[in-house]
Amino acid sequence: MDLCQGEFVKLVCADDLIHPTALSKQAAVLRNDPSVSLVASRRHLIDGEGYVLARGTGLHQLLGRHKAADVARQIVNFGINPIGEPGSVMFRRSDYEAVGGWDPHYVFNMDIDLFLRILGRGDLYGMKESLAAFRVWTKSLSSHHDEEQFQENVRFVERVRDTYSISASDRRIAALTSLSWKAWDLRRHGWARVPRLWSRPLVS
Repeated sequence: MDLCQGEFVKLVCADDLIHPTALSKQAAVLRNDPSVSLVASRRHLIDGEGYVLARGTGLHQLLGRHKAADVARQIVNFGINPIGEPGSVMFRRSDYEAVGGWDPHYVFNMDIDLFLRILGRGDLYGMKESLAAFRVWTKSLSSHHDEEQFQENVRFVERVRDTYSISASDRRIAALTSLSWKAWDLRRHGWARVPRLWSRPLVS
């Protein structure tokens, strides 16, 4: 981030992809509406070889314009990052700097923690179009869930609940987070076993 000099920021991890029009379309939203502080799109999920596992995922109930409180409720209700990975997101560098950047206390939740703080300075605009692809494979940190990540996520969700005064017990948060993570693991293992008869690599 110290090398960024432009007005807008999009962080694309080395193994992910963005659509050729992602930058121009998301920058246009931020440029045309100063009250929007973060724009996100849906994304495809792809495997290590670029085959599409799922199309147009993410932003459940967050398409269009939303407040930070709407995102916070999604975090608490489902125990997950409802916005998505950095590759599907764009924000202003000035807002990033104003909120203090990444919080080094978080590893697994560093993205959604930053996004939620940036949304304290403006609205989210969720785009229905898929403008990114997130790679799900054995070598990626985010593809695996261990106990340390689980406990970090529970603590983060509890903090969001307290900050936004959302009614949810510690027990409920732990149960919902556990259910969401188990569902993700089931999907990931299922994708590894299903033949690729219906799909082609997103990039060949």
